[in-house]
Amino acid sequence: MQFTPTQKQATAWAAIALALGVVLWLLAPVLTPFVVAAVLAYALTPVVNRLDAAFSGRVPRVLAVIGVELLFMFLVLAVVLLIVPILAKELPLMREQLPLLAAKLNAWAQPLLAGFGIQLSLDVPSIRNFVIKYLSANFEDGMGSVLSSLRMGGSVALAL
Repeated sequence: MQFTPTQKQATAWAAIALALGVVLWLLAPVLTPFVVAAVLAYALTPVVNRLDAAFSGRVPRVLAVIGVELLFMFLVLAVVLLIVPILAKELPLMREQLPLLAAKLNAWAQPLLAGFGIQLSLDVPSIRNFVIKYLSANFEDGMGSVLSSLRMGGSVALAL
């Protein structure tokens, strides 16, 4: 079977894209801080520029950058401190609502799938037991790791 030049070129580009995707996937833990830093730098540069222009260059740019970063970290911390207690309160309520949502999803999906000739019925009690067991077991572990990560990140930010 012979490939046309267009097919060869498309195959080469697909192989390059696949190789690049695999490399990025493997390097994701290393590259994540750099991507976050680049996004923050891109997003906060206009604020620093306006602050620099507002003071007509009388404030050193480094001081403007530090001020904007501190303000951003304060805002993120404030949002996290507002959201975490709400999530801690609402997650148990959400666990109670999941069986009702699964039953509604089952009632909605059965006629829709029956139109395509697919007979599917969700076992709502087993799904509910699985989700409750999963959320109960992983919530404490997840919140513990999140809080320890926030504690470590906060101490590093304060040290800097």
